[in-house]
Amino acid sequence: KYIKLCSIILLSIILSIAGTFYIPSALNQVCAINKNKALSEASKVISDANFRNTITRNFKHQEITLNKIASLSGELNANNENIEDLTGISYLENIDSFIFWNNNIKQVPEEILKLKKIKSINLANNYITDSTVINQLIQNNVDVNSDLNFIKQG
Repeated sequence: KYIKLCSIILLSIILSIAGTFYIPSALNQVCAINKNKALSEASKVISDANFRNTITRNFKHQEITLNKIASLSGELNANNENIEDLTGISYLENIDSFIFWNNNIKQVPEEILKLKKIKSINLANNYITDSTVINQLIQNNVDVNSDLNFIKQG
């Protein structure tokens, strides 16, 4: 078991250096992110400071943890926040409507497909060029507004 775990860790390190990050579920349990850890210490999870600040505004004078973020529900309105990166969006597992109108988002991360409660997302007026994840969201019956982007049609 030790050799297998070391092999998995080594593979994860190699892939992360190559730009692809992979943590199998067995390793994920060993190296799990502490969801009760303060978000300031877990800033690698939600790396975009503007995105993180938009989320944390919901918790006045409280220590923010990933569990608290997961407890947010309803709509997340993040218009005009200069957000560039949505990494970590999968921790907002109870949000059903996202509004990211007029930001600087260039891509929608695949992790958004993990969100089971998402019903709508407004990504209009950003810098998105690839429609792959957007098309998957639409196939999952998510109402997507991606107007005014740079997605090539056809």
